[in-house]
Amino acid sequence: MDAGGWAERTNPDRPELRSRLYLEGMYQLGLGVANVSSRDLRHGPAFFDWARDSLQVELISANLTARGRPLLKPYVLQSRSFGGSTIRIGIAGVTADLSGYEEGWADSLAVTVGDPLAAAKEMLRVLEPQSDLQILLAALPSSELQRLSQESPGWDLLVCGTGDLRDPPAAGLAPAVLAPGTKCKFLGWVALRIVPETVSIVEADAAQLDSRVQDDPAVASWVEAAKKRLGPSPTAGAAAMPAAGHPQH
Repeated sequence: MDAGGWAERTNPDRPELRSRLYLEGMYQLGLGVANVSSRDLRHGPAFFDWARDSLQVELISANLTARGRPLLKPYVLQSRSFGGSTIRIGIAGVTADLSGYEEGWADSLAVTVGDPLAAAKEMLRVLEPQSDLQILLAALPSSELQRLSQESPGWDLLVCGTGDLRDPPAAGLAPAVLAPGTKCKFLGWVALRIVPETVSIVEADAAQLDSRVQDDPAVASWVEAAKKRLGPSPTAGAAAMPAAGHPQH
């Protein structure tokens, strides 16, 4: 899962294509669901039309609207089987209202960002009857997520997508707030134990990928192919894809 902020912004040349390649590459590494931040909205409506039709990663948001209607699905429901038991997982996404996201949208589309905390509380009300595990992907500061986890304790896992990097949650009863940083420099993970009516944290970490994981040859080949699709970078010395700081794992 990705909590938002995935839009490629390091070079001005065809940023929407760079974001497409980034999301496609992350899908190959296992990414299934991604929240949308205000900054991701700058790609405009054509990008999100493409995402709905062609992107295999599910983009979600519970507080983004265009023309008064939800821009994306507010949540997804998934199931996983473990040791003969099936766990139902509800995943929702929200984002903060940051200036500048309107740049890629015509006035007639009237894209708006609603109150993320109110949307999170509403999504919890919707998801609790349908799922055993509730996860919130949020492009919000980790301090706000920590407060939300205390005020609305039904969320089991809250994942920060604003670039904050904080110590992983300690073992114990949920909720857990995970702030693993952004742009796949760190991979955040949490091991959970789920028994009837109780979710507990067994272990969690935010691993720095480029110091712990060797580049995968197959993925490195995919990156080279992506660079050829992009063509030469207009910025001297800047890699086309992935951008500096994006390990090829």
